[in-house]
Amino acid sequence: MNIPLYLVLLIYGIAVIGFVVFFVINIYHLVATGTFTFAATVVTTIVICLSMAILLLTIYAVRDVEWGRAVTVGALGGALPGSYF
Repeated sequence: MNIPLYLVLLIYGIAVIGFVVFFVINIYHLVATGTFTFAATVVTTIVICLSMAILLLTIYAVRDVEWGRAVTVGALGGALPGSYF
């Protein structure tokens, strides 16, 4: 069975969108409840910085990938545990 690499990119994109939605909801709750404590500000800043770093590292890591290629998975392609029987 062949799986195109762009499916992995699509799944990652959906996960990133989900993360952004939850993060925006979190920021909304901080603003709506007036929770502007030092700890909330520090944690939010750390989460934003780490998220940006992960996104930039991901972009750097996958910039040269040929997304049209397919990965062979299954008994005929090998590489999966249990496919040797």
